[in-house]
Amino acid sequence: MEKVFDYLVVGSGVTGMTVSLLLADCGFRVLLLEKSSVIGGSMQRFYRCGIPFDTGFHFTAALTGCMGDMVRMLKFSPPLETIPIRTNLYLADRKKWFSLPRGRSRVCEYFCSLYPADAEKIRTYFETEKRIFEKTPLFNLREDGFALSGALEEDFISLKAYLDSLGIAGEVRSLLASFTSCHGTPCGEVSLANHCRVSFGLLDDLVRVKGSGGAFVDAFRRRAEELGIEIRTRCTIRECVDPEHLRCHKVLLTDGSLVSFQDCVMTIHPHAVAELLPERFRSGLFLERIREFEEGCGFFTLFGVLEKPCGSFRQELTSSFSTSEIDKVMTPDHPDATATGIMLTEESGIDGCLHQTVTAFENVFAPETAEWSGSATGKRGGEYQKYKLRKVRAIERKIYELYPEFEGALRVLDSASMLTYRDYLSPYGSAYGIRQKMGQHNLFGKLPIRNFYVAGQSALLPGAMGAMLSAFVIWRKMIGEDLYQRKISEVSERREE
Repeated sequence: MEKVFDYLVVGSGVTGMTVSLLLADCGFRVLLLEKSSVIGGSMQRFYRCGIPFDTGFHFTAALTGCMGDMVRMLKFSPPLETIPIRTNLYLADRKKWFSLPRGRSRVCEYFCSLYPADAEKIRTYFETEKRIFEKTPLFNLREDGFALSGALEEDFISLKAYLDSLGIAGEVRSLLASFTSCHGTPCGEVSLANHCRVSFGLLDDLVRVKGSGGAFVDAFRRRAEELGIEIRTRCTIRECVDPEHLRCHKVLLTDGSLVSFQDCVMTIHPHAVAELLPERFRSGLFLERIREFEEGCGFFTLFGVLEKPCGSFRQELTSSFSTSEIDKVMTPDHPDATATGIMLTEESGIDGCLHQTVTAFENVFAPETAEWSGSATGKRGGEYQKYKLRKVRAIERKIYELYPEFEGALRVLDSASMLTYRDYLSPYGSAYGIRQKMGQHNLFGKLPIRNFYVAGQSALLPGAMGAMLSAFVIWRKMIGEDLYQRKISEVSERREE
């Protein structure tokens, strides 16, 4: 029996959840498909020994400005709560620790105080970053200029070229380039503009959501039920039915059902999008464009808990770089060069107690686990387990170097390799989707089937904010400008209240 919807959304990560809620809130009938057994993508949480841990969503910019507007548009009840977290940087080869103050202006002055000879260059960089952020139409949902148009000059200049032009080198260069670890693209490949768009909010006001991505998923479920969104897990598109005139309004799903719809939004990896399209819509040029995309880094992650409470424990993120040559960390060419994020959080367990948790995620690339790439979780043998143990021990040593008081108290509950992420989340295990290379034409907007659209963290910018922004751009195009402006005005009115 055929079922009729207005919109079909494929993929239930933060992009899919966002666009589903936005469309349903306009009164449309929405079907959300997820090939996994659970929704949420990298926003999911899981439990070990009754303690929750994050799969991939660890921190974000504060829920103010553009990010705050987007979350308010989703009308979560109760609203998401945030917890400010401290940010630290550590350059292991220099044995130097930097504890960053809150607020971009304070960070700027902090760096200037450490490197007075470079103060003018540092201030110039921070002024450029602020200007780029403020002149990016994408970040102002209310203005008519909110769109992808209006590329800046800095979109055509690499971060490396800009730092070179200022004569920034040494530790100052390392510090300013350190947030490349939050988008996974080397300084010579990412545009100055895109790097600044990612780093601006994180430098200004880093927070974590109370309950992390799990809070987002729970809030989505409640709101989806209110709006009547139908959610199907372990289900995706099997084939498009009778596509004609470059459009398709009917698909057969892997659960055997037939559904029809007005438009479809795919929020999955670009390679997965290409696989779902009928062969006659996959031109040579289209496939070549997809093949040119390079995957970003993945993570090897350690999940642990302190069995003895530590009085000095505080919720914070410490980014530890094995080398101050940051570009070496961002490519697979230097396997010994690593960036390790150490996230300390307080979590409420199933037992009702507060637990001090340690989640350490280190960048890795596909060649590291290539010998097991054809295997499945739980069937990788002893050598793979030895590999995981070596990685865990190496990360533990890095944790104890920075937090010696944790030694003897930290209990590792689990670990995940890039293959683990591949099997449960991204088809390639990458943390940020494709590398955001300068001049690259990402897969975004309309597909060769003209009523099919694609969005996600590989489309505009990586991370939750970039993924949500892509959902808003697609939603605006689908519903038209008049309805979009009416919906945006509702946010403005709530902010004033």
